[in-house]
Amino acid sequence: MALTIPRSYADGDVLTADMLDECLDAVETKFNTTLIQTADIAASAIGTSQLATNAVTNAKMADNSVDTAELVDGAVETAKINDLAVTTGKINDLAVTTGKLADTAVTTAKIAASAVTTTELGSLAVTAAKIASSAVETAKINDSAVTTAKINAAAVTQAKMATQIYNSTSVSSYTIGSGEAGTTTITCQGTRAVLLNFQPALSTLSSIFFANDGAADRYTVYFQFYVNGSAIFTSVIFDDGNAGAELAVPSVTLVVLPSMGVVSAGSNTFGFGMSVAAGTGTTTVSSMVMTATEL
Repeated sequence: MALTIPRSYADGDVLTADMLDECLDAVETKFNTTLIQTADIAASAIGTSQLATNAVTNAKMADNSVDTAELVDGAVETAKINDLAVTTGKINDLAVTTGKLADTAVTTAKIAASAVTTTELGSLAVTAAKIASSAVETAKINDSAVTTAKINAAAVTQAKMATQIYNSTSVSSYTIGSGEAGTTTITCQGTRAVLLNFQPALSTLSSIFFANDGAADRYTVYFQFYVNGSAIFTSVIFDDGNAGAELAVPSVTLVVLPSMGVVSAGSNTFGFGMSVAAGTGTTTVSSMVMTATEL
């Protein structure tokens, strides 16, 4: 828009102060009542000092006009970041440190399969509650780790023994001095102990050893276990000097150790017998069962 001067001047007219004021008023009115258009402003004419505080509003800024160099360090506050605005591509490698993670922030879904190794587990971190039923397999148990205290009462059954060898023979009657009797044969490895047991049959729980001695001297009886025809003596089972004395013995047990050298790999025969060590008399046995088991 052109500037209008309220009066004109001819050649030779004298310009007085009033005339000059009238022209200046017209110029002032132009600037006070009419906007300065872009065409009226020289390039780069508006510097920082020409801008009033808060003069540059959001509407005056072009998209993408604020570069990194225009941001002061620490100028972008939390409130200036939109929700979900920080994507994976905006985070530097190793930028998320432990201090940036809230307690319980790492959920199960955020842990990769097999990511938790031995070094990630604290001492005593794996408690009984964290172990699934049947999770501890044989390979996870150290040799000698299962002690006596770890085995429940009656938990070791015949089926749990390494070689399930169990054989027995019934003895209906035996008289002292008859030699080996009540034999039973089992197959052994020859490197483990064999348990020999001589006990009353379930139907006979009364006295099992009877002594009849009319003499006044002492009458002593040894019990014998036979292994492959060789007698192995145990302690005295009857020792009494009274005529007609009898002794009730619930059972007699012997463990044959590999170090004794009487059991070999393969078939082995076990039996029992009794002999008189001192005195005279007779001893009889009835309703007994002899058992041999490799441990």
